[in-house]
Amino acid sequence: MDGSSWISFNIPEAFGLVENGVYRSSLPDEQHFSYIKTLNLKTILFLSQEVPVKSMQTYVTNEKIKLINLGLNLHHHPNTLQRGIMDSSSWRHCRDEMIQEALSIILNKETHPIMIVCTSGLHLTGTVVGCIRRLQNWSLTSILDEYECYAGKESRYSNQQFIELFDPDLVPLSHQNLLPSWLVSQREMMRKEKQYFIRNRSNIITKSNEVRMSEKDKRLAFQEYYYCEDGPLISNKSTFTEDSIVEEDDD
Repeated sequence: MDGSSWISFNIPEAFGLVENGVYRSSLPDEQHFSYIKTLNLKTILFLSQEVPVKSMQTYVTNEKIKLINLGLNLHHHPNTLQRGIMDSSSWRHCRDEMIQEALSIILNKETHPIMIVCTSGLHLTGTVVGCIRRLQNWSLTSILDEYECYAGKESRYSNQQFIELFDPDLVPLSHQNLLPSWLVSQREMMRKEKQYFIRNRSNIITKSNEVRMSEKDKRLAFQEYYYCEDGPLISNKSTFTEDSIVEEDDD
């Protein structure tokens, strides 16, 4: 193929694929519009407390993309402190209600393809994506690794703490017919896996913190106790030597 036939695109900062039909990005400008057009977006969810530049507003109008300025809407709402943005004395840059509203939009497949946007593409966007991962039952380590992969040196402890403390139960998932297929399939996989472990718990007897496993049972401890709150902290087969015990005055 002749090199002259290649098309060059400028991709926005902090751009990435979250899940099928869901993208993330910093606020794009004119140099990025040719690439954004290839995504065939239906919705752009803007989280920052500002009005998008005129070129952005013109672009979404011409391309018939729905622009939801969630950050600005909550900022100007008369009950702002109750619904969305916290006052400057709080460590939280947003409240659960704002994230809940953002997730309700993102988890509605009728808004897809959708792009989650804030000015930097790091902080509010990273927080929302982190809360999506909480709904997907990602481990906290993996969630924060993804956040830091985008934020780098700009990582904020308050964002990471918000993600950690976020309560997934605040997000209603009752409208199964509107949920994206990737979330439905993931939740179904988790349901089947949980049922499997519950059915197989009968093979293991727990008494006085002693776990006796049958010879045929080859499952690992994390498999047996993944869905249990009363599981042991370590395997009953773990042993310690005198050298492995840390003294109280050791660092």
